Amino acid sequence: MNVSVDGDLISYASSNDDGDPHQALDAASFPGLYIGGKPVPVDRGLAFEVEILDKGSAAASWDGCGISVGVCSKRHPLDFHPGFSSESVAFRIGDRSLFKGNGGMQRGFGPKVEVGDKIGVGVRSVPKQEQVRLGGGAGSGGGNQALVYFTRNGKEFGSTKFQCAYLM
Repeated sequence: MNVSVDGDLISYASSNDDGDPHQALDAASFPGLYIGGKPVPVDRGLAFEVEILDKGSAAASWDGCGISVGVCSKRHPLDFHPGFSSESVAFRIGDRSLFKGNGGMQRGFGPKVEVGDKIGVGVRSVPKQEQVRLGGGAGSGGGNQALVYFTRNGKEFGSTKFQCAYLM
């Protein structure tokens, strides 16, 4: 894969990074993917932040939208981006959309993101008395319910309830 990790820096280089957005993508040019190996801390502030050092070219992404930041359960497939399978949620910076499990999408969810911005993700527990049955989307079949929230440069801009038996 075209993803490398050096300390706390994650880099991705597409094999289709020549600037031609109409060039066909082969399997090696699909967007890079990194899934951390540690559980997300719940109710302890931000789980992590990602500083956007370069948004890349439209050609570096199968949909022209580039970087997604999110969380997933330990059952999440390692070859799927968070937000595109059950028990996962992600914010995609290129089109500012929230992706929630199998097909749940909300356009215009977050702010415009620029190089130098830091996008954070945190998870808060939802008290049992405030939990509701979530229809469709990410992990709607029971388990713990959490509030996944996103920040830009330290300021929260949006959140979504997320039901997942294996997130916590």
